[in-house]
Amino acid sequence: MSGLGPTPVDLGVGFVLRPHPLFILIRPLRHVVLIAFACVVAVIGGKTWQWAGLGAGPSVGMVALVGGLAVLTRLLWSVADWAARIYGLTNGVIWAEHGVLNRRRDELNLSRLQSMALDRPVLPRVLGLGSIGFATAGTGGYEVVWLLIGRPSERLRRVRSAVGGLEAAA
Repeated sequence: MSGLGPTPVDLGVGFVLRPHPLFILIRPLRHVVLIAFACVVAVIGGKTWQWAGLGAGPSVGMVALVGGLAVLTRLLWSVADWAARIYGLTNGVIWAEHGVLNRRRDELNLSRLQSMALDRPVLPRVLGLGSIGFATAGTGGYEVVWLLIGRPSERLRRVRSAVGGLEAAA
C-alpha cells in the first residue's frame, strides 16, 4: 500500500478502461451519413419543387442549418455516451458500466465465463479498434460487451490470462 491510498494491485484490479476516443466519431457515423443523405434529398426536392413552379421550397441554407444542428446534436450525444462508458476486469469480475440517462452495470464472474468474441469490422480494424463480448453458458447473447476499445487483441489476451490464472488456482 502506498502513502496515497491503496494501489490498483492492492484492490485486485486487473485493469479499467474506456472506449477509444474515436468511439465519438465511429459510433454515430451511420446517423451522420443518414442526416447528410436526408439534407441532399431535401435540397434536390426543394429545387424540383421550384423548377415545377410550385413555390420556393426549402432554402439550401435552412437545410444546411437544420442538418448541421442534427449532426452536432448527435455528436454531442456520442461524447456523453463515451464519457459514461467504463469497462474493467477487477477482483475476478469482468464488468461494463454505461448509460447517459439510465446507468447500467453488467458484471460477469470469471469463473462463469464460457465464451469470448472479438469483433473487428473494417473501419474499426483499420483504426486498431474492436469490441469484445463475454458470455456464460446458456445465453443468447453477450452479458458484458466492451465497445470500440483500443488494442482489443491485447485486452482479450489479458482476460484469457486472468481466466487461466483462475483455473490454475482452482
